[in-house]
Amino acid sequence: MEKLSPSEKIKRMYFAVGLAMTQWQQVEQALTQLFSILVNTGDGTASAVFNSVRSVPTKLEMIRAAAAVRLADSELGDTCMKLCDRLAEKVVKKT
Repeated sequence: MEKLSPSEKIKRMYFAVGLAMTQWQQVEQALTQLFSILVNTGDGTASAVFNSVRSVPTKLEMIRAAAAVRLADSELGDTCMKLCDRLAEKVVKKT
């Protein structure tokens, strides 16, 4: 195993943190798009409201509520709920 200098360890840590933050931002953006599609305001209102909420669990509840109305009793609605459940589990591990 290669012995890393303290400087190299710090560089690798910053790289890993930056990568994780970038990947999480992609998840957040996808959630915003999903909510906007479900609410379908036709303008930026849904996105503005959704992004004013900081808590990811609350955002997932917003998506669940919108999907319960928009995708009621459909396979797509069930899939959306399962996605929210899986993300909720990841958020617990993340924090």
